[in-house]
Amino acid sequence: MKEENKKLSSLPTKENVHPRSRRSYLTVIEALAQESLKGDIPREPYTAANALLLIMNKHGLNLKNETVANIISDINSIREDRETEKA
Repeated sequence: MKEENKKLSSLPTKENVHPRSRRSYLTVIEALAQESLKGDIPREPYTAANALLLIMNKHGLNLKNETVANIISDINSIREDRETEKA
């Protein structure tokens, strides 16, 4: 466990990930979430988080509901940015 924590602590944090990279990561997560949820990610973050957590748990992946909901909120933000850019 200590070795895993060392590896994780060396990874970039939200604050020091380049904005383009962060947007790219979120776009990939969005695409995977859409595929997993049959093309429809609920706009309400906690509703989407609950749906994704069911899928994640089937694969032995566990995160807190709030963590996934925060990621969904971030995805919603980049979706809004994309929609604004198109207009």
